[in-house]
Amino acid sequence: MAQLTVQLREERLIAPPATTAASRMPLSPVDDIMPRYPVQQMFVFERPSSNEEAAIPIDRVHAALVQLVTRVPVLAGRLALDPGTGRLRVAVDAGVGQEAGGLLLRDAATDATLATLRPYRTAGFPVALRGDPMIPAAVHAGTAPAVVIQRTGFACGGATLAIMAHHALVDGPGLGALYRLWTAIAQGRPADTWPLALADRDVLTERSATTLPDGWTPPAYKVVEPKPPAPTPAPATGPVALPPMRVVDLQFEAATLERLKAVALAARSNAESLDLAGDATFVSLNDALSTHIWRLVTRARGLATDAPTRLGMAVDARKRFAPPLPVEYTGNVNLYATCAVPAAVLGVQRDAVAEDVETVDARTLAVAWRVRQAVDELTDARLRATVGWLATMPVITSVQPSFQGFLGADLAITNWAQAGLNDADFGTGLPAWTGPGPMAGAFDGLAIFNARPGGGYTVVLGLRTDHMDRLLADPLFLRYPATVL
Repeated sequence: MAQLTVQLREERLIAPPATTAASRMPLSPVDDIMPRYPVQQMFVFERPSSNEEAAIPIDRVHAALVQLVTRVPVLAGRLALDPGTGRLRVAVDAGVGQEAGGLLLRDAATDATLATLRPYRTAGFPVALRGDPMIPAAVHAGTAPAVVIQRTGFACGGATLAIMAHHALVDGPGLGALYRLWTAIAQGRPADTWPLALADRDVLTERSATTLPDGWTPPAYKVVEPKPPAPTPAPATGPVALPPMRVVDLQFEAATLERLKAVALAARSNAESLDLAGDATFVSLNDALSTHIWRLVTRARGLATDAPTRLGMAVDARKRFAPPLPVEYTGNVNLYATCAVPAAVLGVQRDAVAEDVETVDARTLAVAWRVRQAVDELTDARLRATVGWLATMPVITSVQPSFQGFLGADLAITNWAQAGLNDADFGTGLPAWTGPGPMAGAFDGLAIFNARPGGGYTVVLGLRTDHMDRLLADPLFLRYPATVL
């Protein structure tokens, strides 16, 4: 990771205008089950070739944010946690100052140049480019902003823009809608051409089912009842020692992904043993790539052949409701698609005598059809029932995903490719790099997909270090090579 000295020059709190009516807005049931930490995204802008002295000047960023908060005041709201139910709401009050809330914009600078960070990669960005972390407890108590943005100027005229937005407010596609509006304002386009950004949670909650099957639980979730207190306090122990972990960026070229998808499509005849239902006639690029990463991770972990492993994918369900939700809706519509198979189905082998790689490739990529089935099961009826079920939970924090990626046997995947991060032009040019924001540490069992400028995908993957070493040497990884950063 590059070592930079970053100086914070100014903090600006952007509150809603004085004409904004005070409001207390409950969040949706889907907002309530999102991880209680921020979505972090990063943009790298190199010095523009025009007459601009620097990329994304801070005053331009600030002026556009003022207009953005005017249009979407919830971004300047403060969260409040109901300790009884675990649910969140957001309070929006007009005015100036800490008491009124506000979106926090940080203006920072460094004497370094962007060359210090090249080649750009997720694990190479120091946390100083993000600034102080967002502390969930403070955000939930309403004493800290739920959206923090830092612009860091570099000596070469380039800049980075780091966004931290509490996940209860937005998902990846929701941030994409906000970026479309924010950049249109920053570019100076006429106000009557600005795209919409909708934060009213009624857009989603009105699609909640009111009657549910007795005893039904959505397959992607489980209810974990709190444990009763122990009769005697457990003795104090030291911090838990975690195994070393590593995060890499895997850059796949478009042609490699098309070849991967073609093999998955041709593997339909190998999928008959996977209990397929429905009449799917295709698998998507996301289905094929998700299956590829899932099999690589499972093989690298060395699970027993009969051990179950589960894939959990965050699916943008906006277009899956009938009628669809507006693409401009900024709240969370991430609902999980899940499927489980024994590790052997993904190519984990007990015997030393292995199949040839071509046979293993075709056999295991057939699982992409099972992944497609899991996505197709997210019908309008299933989605409405899930939202309705979540709304009935007396303690929403008892609801957890049915898969466990971190130091477990499962894998979680989210895909930002359709969020349009690479189109975020604030008037000084398109970003040279986009992806997750700077991270204080590594993680395990999570993959984040993002589109690459010019085509292809970047997969940001975190695993235990020993598992990552095995994955990068796997013949199936080498069969569909990716640049490792």
